[in-house]
Amino acid sequence: MRSRATGHDEGRAFLDPAVMGPPVVWLASDDASGVHDERIVAADFAQWLRDRTTVGRS
Repeated sequence: MRSRATGHDEGRAFLDPAVMGPPVVWLASDDASGVHDERIVAADFAQWLRDRTTVGRS
């Protein structure tokens, strides 16, 4: 349950909203033009992008 006083869920921490910045910028770029039907998790974006780049080079 979310506490109105603190803005936090009991026993849970929220991610910093800034974690959305890099994936959103990348998705709006020409580099993402061929990306369709992918699940991109903002917290895992850097690793996802590295994996994608590595696979593209192979």
